[in-house]
Amino acid sequence: MKDLKKAIDLITVEKLEKVLSFLKWRELDVLMNGRVRQFVSPDDEYVALIPLVKEFSDYYRVLGETLQSIASFENRAIEALVNRILNPSYDIQKWRIANSYTSDGKIPFFSMTDTIEKIKDVLATTYLDTLNPTRFHKKVYTMDVNKNISEYSFGQTEIGSYILNILCPLGDYQYTIFNPTEQDIPLNRKINMRLLSSINNIQKDLGNSDTNKVDEDVDKGLYSVNFLDSLVDIYDETKDTEMNIIVDWCKDVRFVKEAPVSSIKLEPIFMEKVNFIADKYRPKKEENVQKTYYGKIESITANPEVENREYVQIKIVTIGDDNKKLNIQSRLNYNAFYSIVKTAFDNGSNIKLSGIQKDIGKQKWIDNGVLELLDR
Repeated sequence: MKDLKKAIDLITVEKLEKVLSFLKWRELDVLMNGRVRQFVSPDDEYVALIPLVKEFSDYYRVLGETLQSIASFENRAIEALVNRILNPSYDIQKWRIANSYTSDGKIPFFSMTDTIEKIKDVLATTYLDTLNPTRFHKKVYTMDVNKNISEYSFGQTEIGSYILNILCPLGDYQYTIFNPTEQDIPLNRKINMRLLSSINNIQKDLGNSDTNKVDEDVDKGLYSVNFLDSLVDIYDETKDTEMNIIVDWCKDVRFVKEAPVSSIKLEPIFMEKVNFIADKYRPKKEENVQKTYYGKIESITANPEVENREYVQIKIVTIGDDNKKLNIQSRLNYNAFYSIVKTAFDNGSNIKLSGIQKDIGKQKWIDNGVLELLDR
């Protein structure tokens, strides 16, 4: 692990002893005139030494070996163990991404930024579904949502394909001294439980060909259209990737009932079914509205046979009302606009797109649009 020495400097004896106590390691002996404590794992397979002073020349090596012993006992990466020790009052979401790029623990920059945006959408809609279950939320990124997400932070990433750790603070709770009620459970714990249970139940029902069950649950407000949309987006992001969501639950915060599901694998094969159900309950928007957008052309498509090209189809990227990236697609008359399209695309120029908007599901379309080049 990189920066292990820095991590060891942050790990106190008290934190280590608390971890060992929770894992039911027992103390074997006190060594070096009371300056080193020796522990053994419940299965007697692993030994841990905890120096009580830093004056030993091999202090960092010994504590490094102790951390590795605990990590091996728990069958987890040492990075994950360090995250847990340093963040005891957090649930830790682990988004594991596995594809041809991540085998050596790396991920392309723009791919990662897109993935983080989609993860943020999933968390935002889960927050809303937790506090205000309904079929559709008119606005996702409310002040409360932004405030809650701003309290999250990224932990040390892990090798193992590519594992993104999101630290979800639970507050300074003392749950070990009493049995909590539903009202006592921290909000972020409720959000994490709902996130995993919602995806797990949706995939299980669709896997059993029980589309009606998911349909009924949306009708009851158990899942919002917004949550389904965010799930479709993350499915689309992972259709050529394996993605798992694992939550490392904070051990200090007890569950009211039995422990919930802790790990799920996203199944993009359900993307079309989820999108179909979301479209069914999506509020109908006013049709045939004149719209104007400003942005840049992201992609161009046209009939491969030049003589048959009546239209050129473009996708532009702009900024929506929620200050997030928004894609608009449009079909333009080929003879009238191809020259402008090519110039704007080749030069990355700003454009103005106007026309009648007709939305198809989540996708915004401008039919028979008019394109204007702004950078000349």
